[in-house]
Amino acid sequence: MQVKGILHERFPGVPIVDTTYPAPWRNRMIANLVGAGQVAAIGIGLVGDRLPPPMQSVIPQGILDLARQNKGMFLGGAFVLGNMLRSAVLTTGAFEVYYDGKLIFSKLEQGRLPAEYELVQGLLEAMREGRGGVRRWQD
Repeated sequence: MQVKGILHERFPGVPIVDTTYPAPWRNRMIANLVGAGQVAAIGIGLVGDRLPPPMQSVIPQGILDLARQNKGMFLGGAFVLGNMLRSAVLTTGAFEVYYDGKLIFSKLEQGRLPAEYELVQGLLEAMREGRGGVRRWQD
């Protein structure tokens, strides 16, 4: 069962919000550059033969030949490779669980995913600290 489902089942009424953990600014910048390169490659694939001579002289002849000889493969490759690179750069591997601002579990710190009992125990402790007591849930 997915973690969100487990937590909903164990802690009904407690709002669970899942968000994407932000990648470092350097990785976001690299992803933007890869995206710009991807757009340029797709543009070359679509209009490579019709580019003005001054622009054609800037692009290596091998790339223009490849785009001309197999347009579908070139366009598909630019699309798939660009998306793979962007995804790899933006992936953080984070799995952070907070309750009321308190860190319950961090995959970035622990280097692993939590066991169900760790999340349940951590949430119960955080709720106890926050409310002065804990509501009982049925197992």
